[in-house]
Amino acid sequence: IEGENSACILSVYDDHDNGTLWTGTDGAGLFMTKNGEKPVNFNKSNSALSSNTICTFAKDAHGTLWMGTYSDGLYCYNEGAGIRKYRNNSDIGSENIKILCYDKHRDKLYVGTSGAGLYIIDCKTQAVEKCIVSDDNKWVSALYLADNGLLWIGTYNGPMCYDPETGRIAKYDVTPGGAS
Repeated sequence: IEGENSACILSVYDDHDNGTLWTGTDGAGLFMTKNGEKPVNFNKSNSALSSNTICTFAKDAHGTLWMGTYSDGLYCYNEGAGIRKYRNNSDIGSENIKILCYDKHRDKLYVGTSGAGLYIIDCKTQAVEKCIVSDDNKWVSALYLADNGLLWIGTYNGPMCYDPETGRIAKYDVTPGGAS
């Protein structure tokens, strides 16, 4: 993959459904490699993207590939429709999307931001359903959906656990001798 900052890979998504490998870079946009063919580059000069920094990917059950960017919010990709900006970006408190995680059992997209907490999108309606933000979880750096349905949230203030069934969020102290 050639191009400005194309060697600085921030995210990779292997779409097994259609043999496509998506690669997000820090400055060179997005690369799509289908069935091992030559990569196609999408960036702000040749697509709907307004940011060339693609931080994260997640694909929902409706075939939408979600892309989080640094400095320009969420984008969506669908076969036939191509890349488009998420229509409800203004409902998310930050344009810096750090991490995405899809919950196939609830059909929800969890959106971790830099500075504005965690957002939950209903993938069927593509509407922002909820925002979870406090001083402890403004800066989300990692998301992991456990088999039991709990969402683990890595923040700059330590790990947290969100229960989508109850809406409860708990902070965990992982320091030696700390209480959880």
